[in-house]
Amino acid sequence: EKGLNIKAIKENYQNVYTKPFSSQDKFMVTVVKAERGYLALIKGAPEIVLDKCNLTDIKKKNVLSKIAENQAKAKRVLCFGYKKLDNFEFYSSDISYEFSGYAVMQDPLREGVKESVNSCRQAGVQVKILTGDNLVTATAIASELNLLGKNGKAINATELENLTDAEFKEKIKTVSVIARSTPIIKLRVVKALRSLGEIVAVTGDGINDAPAIKHADVGVAMASGSEITKETADIILLDDSFLAVTKAIAFGRNVFKNIQRFITFQLSVNASALIIVVVCAILGMPSPFNTLQLLFINVIMDGPPALTLGLERPSGKIMGEKPVSKTDGIITKKMLAKVIISGAFISIIIFLQQSLNFIGASDKENPSVIFTLFVLFQLFNAFNCRELGSKSILQGLNNNKLMLIVFSLVLLMHFIIVEFLWSLFGVYPMRASIWLKCLLTALTIIFFSELYKFVYRKIKSRKKKGYKNQLIVNKI
Repeated sequence: EKGLNIKAIKENYQNVYTKPFSSQDKFMVTVVKAERGYLALIKGAPEIVLDKCNLTDIKKKNVLSKIAENQAKAKRVLCFGYKKLDNFEFYSSDISYEFSGYAVMQDPLREGVKESVNSCRQAGVQVKILTGDNLVTATAIASELNLLGKNGKAINATELENLTDAEFKEKIKTVSVIARSTPIIKLRVVKALRSLGEIVAVTGDGINDAPAIKHADVGVAMASGSEITKETADIILLDDSFLAVTKAIAFGRNVFKNIQRFITFQLSVNASALIIVVVCAILGMPSPFNTLQLLFINVIMDGPPALTLGLERPSGKIMGEKPVSKTDGIITKKMLAKVIISGAFISIIIFLQQSLNFIGASDKENPSVIFTLFVLFQLFNAFNCRELGSKSILQGLNNNKLMLIVFSLVLLMHFIIVEFLWSLFGVYPMRASIWLKCLLTALTIIFFSELYKFVYRKIKSRKKKGYKNQLIVNKI
């Protein structure tokens, strides 16, 4: 009622007993000492509280009907009841209460939640809701999030309680929403999904969520949650929003891809250097690189140019990529193919220059050309390693500005070595025209990679068109 002073009212009543709310019982009771006798107050889930109130069947049916209308609109309902007691000693847990009414609470979806859920589904992440709300409310919320479709069902936790482990595993595959969920059901869901080979992440904030969070592959606790839950979790979200979970998935995927980029670049440098040194040894030719040159090459391999590959930002399409399986290795077949092809390409060009001198360098300049070609090839190949798939590296080239800066600094450093520290590194200054030819020759590794990706995309596109056409023929 408007104008009531809640604080003043509370001061007139002394709390003598409290039965706390639990997800198992779904109600709480408080007994207070009033001016005359005692007052037992109950609040909780409508279906539980109404059963404890002395309502006629008709009255109860009408109340449940009105409550259902609100629950169907994704609104939460809390029922209340009271019982006057002459003496607290006569209080019993099975007393019949007078129905006080119910409160309707609107808890709309936070901004960005629907988009985050859609993003997760696009990324191959199944989102399941385990809630204490009743089935009507849970279904309304799930429908708003587009979680219920051909392969998604909403059920009550009571439908799962008596199932065997085998039946539970089969049932949970098609369930997207579990209403009136309990800690035991949450834990069984986690164990069942993990036994099916799924990678399970659980979010929660209450003490009851701690067991499920502990047994999940990734336990995520909210900053506003209980201390026990936060101690159990692997990750604590400072922002209590599902959007943060989506960002964490994208970040994790990008870290994995950055590791792959770094490894691909490292292996490419090693592969090309190994091929050159081994072939020279087999043919009885002197090694094209001296000790200081190899040390500088090693700086490129393990230094800033390689490390900048680990700073690539996630692309807008990273959530649309296929998720990585538990059994997948870091090094893939595509990565190995890229390493072998790029290593072979660099080695062939180096040997052609050494044997044919197609750049037209003088005898003094040729060692500098070999050294420069190898360094430039690795720098340009680092850009190729930014994109491990079939997409062009020219898209989003400015996303990693640090890499462009590092590329320029390493190129400047190499120029200083060749032109000013040449006697120390066993090389000789080169003419401007030779520098230009070296740059253009090294750029061919990017053109070669882009041509390979273009052909690959065309072949893949034709296969998809052929598959679609075949489906149409079968339908007709």
